[in-house]
Amino acid sequence: MCTTFRKIALTFCLLILLIDSCTFTSASKDKEDISSTEPQFTTASLPSHVSEATVTTSPTAVFTPTLQSTLSPEEMKAKILGLFQHNTSCKLPCLWGITPGQTDLLEFQDFLGQFHEDRTLEEYQIGVSDFGKYGSVSLVYIIKDVYIITKFEYRKNEKKTQLEILKMNAYAMENLGIDPNNQLPILAPVWGNNTFYEEFQDFMLSTILSDYGKPDQVMLRVSPDDPDRPDLKWHPFTIVLVYLQKGIFVEYVAPREKEGHNFFACSNNFHVNIAVWDAKNNLPLDYIFEQGAVETTLSNSRPINDVTSYSIEEFHRNFSVSDKIKCIYTPAEYWIVP
Repeated sequence: MCTTFRKIALTFCLLILLIDSCTFTSASKDKEDISSTEPQFTTASLPSHVSEATVTTSPTAVFTPTLQSTLSPEEMKAKILGLFQHNTSCKLPCLWGITPGQTDLLEFQDFLGQFHEDRTLEEYQIGVSDFGKYGSVSLVYIIKDVYIITKFEYRKNEKKTQLEILKMNAYAMENLGIDPNNQLPILAPVWGNNTFYEEFQDFMLSTILSDYGKPDQVMLRVSPDDPDRPDLKWHPFTIVLVYLQKGIFVEYVAPREKEGHNFFACSNNFHVNIAVWDAKNNLPLDYIFEQGAVETTLSNSRPINDVTSYSIEEFHRNFSVSDKIKCIYTPAEYWIVP
């Protein structure tokens, strides 16, 4: 792949990431049927939703932060990678070195001030957005022709006095060429990629279950076939872990597969979306889903014990061990739309 082509694809990924609440699905998660199309990846498919929640606020601190120097592009990349790769000092709900309810807002703004946008590089690019109440820092980089994409988002409370929720999206894509109709890169999700797994192994299913214990809730959502959309190449199979007492939400997304009368997905295929918050603020569960999930909502997901043979305890016991690839099955009849 020529360097110019790689640079175009990186820039395109970054532009997509700068759209709030972006995803690579072809339909909004608020619709009853959520399916994804491969390989087309365009801005027209990206949902946008901004909701409010009431939380307890504290008086604004009067304090002048010590400004950190703006980092060089290579330093920014190294800093971002260091924040999510095997960072044992930052356990959820700490995310990227920031903890809702503990990190001072001015300290957080100082942290953000280190980063600036850079779309000029050929092996990685960095995006920064700040809309006051919410914003993001994104990194897109290439390893072995796989585009690794991670986006860190933040949202402040209504009065902008506290960090309300932090999010991270992480997924892998491949470039299939240029669309002759619009001259934009054709990007498709990559599943079961070892490079992606190694980059984000601290957030993989077995690691989260092992490190944080049994979730308060485990929810599933499996997207059924849509007879009106035969062009759809894959359908999401989504597992959500909710730790309400810890302020942790994790959504795992894999392509739905079928065996006999069952849909299934396997642990080596998951992309990951994470949201964290201060558990003392008691954010409503539907709001947490709305802010943290990419492929599902609270209303269209179902408790794991209702649609599989697992209880939460059994699921935790079986999937917290990373010795081999494990798959979870659910009867297809539970997900067929009448």
